[in-house]
Amino acid sequence: MKSSSNILYYSINTKLAFYINENFYNRHFVWCSPVFNADKLDYRNIFRSIPPSSNPYTIFQRFKQDVVNHDMHSTYITQNKSGLKKGAIQMLSSGVVDMNDFTRINTIIDTASIEEFTPFIYLIPRNLIETKIKIFDMYSSENPLSIEYQIEDLRLSEFEIIDL
Repeated sequence: MKSSSNILYYSINTKLAFYINENFYNRHFVWCSPVFNADKLDYRNIFRSIPPSSNPYTIFQRFKQDVVNHDMHSTYITQNKSGLKKGAIQMLSSGVVDMNDFTRINTIIDTASIEEFTPFIYLIPRNLIETKIKIFDMYSSENPLSIEYQIEDLRLSEFEIIDL
């Protein structure tokens, strides 16, 4: 299956993830979708099957609600912390960061305030990332009928941020 013909891909990331990715790795790892809100699509559209856990609009709303309500036990915030720590381990093992940076990253994650989990919307023009985008294995996705995309090496010059 080839990638979408949409002009944009959408991704949701937290303010904290953006800070760590930009200041320590100089690149961003993102999950993305060719639609912002799959729930608004016609039932025949192939992207209508994107589950809520992968739907950018739903993810944005849940992060936003958890930040507004100061929910530090939020599943989304817990998963974001876990993903950031897993990424830090990968960056340490691949030599992108040293032990001092690794320790600093983990301290930043552990002491982050709720506001650091404010969601950002990434607008990613397809023409800038066509050679980087990968279709995620459907057998590992949340919904086998869904199509999910990853970009492992997204640069700041390849996306815009909407901070609501």
